Amino acid sequence: MTVYTIQNQWGGNSAPWHDGGVINIGNRGNQLPVALNIHSGDGGRSFTGTMTYVGEGPIGFRGTLVTNNCYHCENQWGGDQAPWHDAGLFLLGGRDNQRPVAFALQSHDAGNTIEGTMTYAGEGPIGFRGTRTLSDTYSVANQWGGDQAPWHPGGTWVLGCRGTQLVTAISFTANGANLSGTMNYAGEGPIGLQLVPSVGQ
Repeated sequence: MTVYTIQNQWGGNSAPWHDGGVINIGNRGNQLPVALNIHSGDGGRSFTGTMTYVGEGPIGFRGTLVTNNCYHCENQWGGDQAPWHDAGLFLLGGRDNQRPVAFALQSHDAGNTIEGTMTYAGEGPIGFRGTRTLSDTYSVANQWGGDQAPWHPGGTWVLGCRGTQLVTAISFTANGANLSGTMNYAGEGPIGLQLVPSVGQ
């Protein structure tokens, strides 16, 4: 999955940039996204529009909200009557209780960075710039009610920042609003871990 750390800007071109969290807008491994032009007509519950991957032209995009800021997405190529293909989970936006409703993004360096504007519900467009990270992203499911109970979509989790050296274990407990404990990267023993609520918390 392709993950970007993002910043947002409002108040004019000379205004400061603010931490905007992370987004995931592509699930094709090393074929990175280079454009995303989508909008929502229902307050962020679904999106339609187009996106573009490196080496291709624009393809159809539609996404449906699964859980907070996490959308199940599909792509279409070959015309309006062509089938839709599963594109996985996209993480869009970084604010609790304020959904995104539009993105107009483009990359000028083959998907390593991406910029443009985005819009949250109830606001006008704000500046957007994102830088690709080495974070590893997982589609998560949760289960309650016993081993035979159904699994439910749990959104997208971004874990680690070492690229091909994956996270192999995490253990933490609540410490007020924060979480603390240990984690392991592949081939290593436990190291200390602290988690602090980020954007929108």
